[in-house]
Order: sequence, then C-alpha cells, then structure tokens
Amino acid sequence: MSDFPDNAHRHSPLDYALRMVEATDGCECALVPAEPTEDMMRIGATVGGLSLAQARAIYRAMLWAA
Repeated sequence: MSDFPDNAHRHSPLDYALRMVEATDGCECALVPAEPTEDMMRIGATVGGLSLAQARAIYRAMLWAA
C-alpha cells in the first residue's frame, strides 16, 4: 500500500512535487502553460498560416478540449 498522498505531509514540498510528477509518468499527458508563450503563438501561426490571434484561440481550444 502506498503512503501517497495520505502521508504527503511527511515529505518536503519538493519530494511531494516530484512524486506527483512521477505519478503522471506514462499517462500520455503533457504539462503546458495555461497561456501560450509568444514563441508558441509565433511558431503555431507560421506553421498553420494563421494570425497570432487565431493561433492563441486554437491553443486555448485545445486546452479546453483536453
């Protein structure tokens, strides 16, 4: 039986954070910013032939759908 998360208070915040990250290993997910960075918008717009506003809207839509 795991001592996670019931005994999380026995670990440092860093240990707890690392255990949380480890728990997501293999779940086919990614931790991404809630708002796209300027580089993300610029690259998405360039690759998609879109405006920056369209790239931002698509990013937000993908987060919402996830």
